[in-house]
Amino acid sequence: MIAIARNNLPSLFLSPNSFICKFDVYFSTSRVKRLIPSHCPEIYDVLVHKHGLSPGSASHLPKFRSPKRADSVLSFLKENSFTIAQLEKLVIYKPRILGFTIESIKLKLKVFQDLGLSSEEIAKMLSSHLSILHSNTSNVIIPSLSLLKGLLGSNHEVARLLRKSSWFLKADLEKVLMPNVETLKSCGIPMVRILSIPLCSTKMFLAQTRYYEEICRQGHRNGGFSDNDISTMFRKAPLVFSLSAKKIKNVIELVLATGKYNISDIVVCPVSLGYSIEKRLEPRLQILGVLESRNLIKKWPTLATILWYTDGKFLDRFVRPYYNEIDKEYIPKIYIEMKL
Repeated sequence: MIAIARNNLPSLFLSPNSFICKFDVYFSTSRVKRLIPSHCPEIYDVLVHKHGLSPGSASHLPKFRSPKRADSVLSFLKENSFTIAQLEKLVIYKPRILGFTIESIKLKLKVFQDLGLSSEEIAKMLSSHLSILHSNTSNVIIPSLSLLKGLLGSNHEVARLLRKSSWFLKADLEKVLMPNVETLKSCGIPMVRILSIPLCSTKMFLAQTRYYEEICRQGHRNGGFSDNDISTMFRKAPLVFSLSAKKIKNVIELVLATGKYNISDIVVCPVSLGYSIEKRLEPRLQILGVLESRNLIKKWPTLATILWYTDGKFLDRFVRPYYNEIDKEYIPKIYIEMKL
């Protein structure tokens, strides 16, 4: 038996494909996959032997009629800065890209090149959001880019946005983005601030419109904010508007319950709405209340001051100096655990 295997070894090394393609060979990463389809050894040669892709890439391919076209597509993409890893993602996601014409791919790349994106940036973007490469250039991509340019004002700003995230090219901007813009404008938020959202939080800007409607209604109904207040808060901290209405309501109630702060203090420091109630807001407000009750402080610091302090600085300023004058039961657990 050993002698037979020894006699067959040279033929296996001389012609590995002739052996592999006769059988379904399996390997396991997170799941079992077929390595090389026996019906298309030519495309396997193009992907693996000529372009350096992994054998696993070939397992995703249907029966291919034109290895020459696949070769030309891969060569063209390589010339335009696509790495082997990026090409593998494209091939695995949708193998039919290997049947695209060079002209159609070139047109799509040119659209992004005209914005000022480098070939490396385009390759990274398309391989990170694979559906973009398969989106219709004339009916989807160009209209979306035109809409973004109309909002942002220039190709430079559109390119800047896409470098941060190309999510915008995956959404129906007419149905999602534009209604959000109009809703925020109706809340009194200046257009210049609205346009800053994409660079702060892309997914936030593409949230469903009812999310923004709820934020605006909550701001008026439960928060007591005026249009000018909402505009000011948005200008200072747009990401605050990604918080849930319940979180905003709970923070407002906690802060106002002290009797030391009012709505205007929250407007001045809108990031206060985003801090953890359990880990920052409640323990610090509790300590200040105890200090005041013992006549250890005459005036509470501003809301911004007590929230911007690090835990260590707050401890040094408001806890350690009074430790012997405050019963331990009144000191929040979080500060006890910091090893006073």
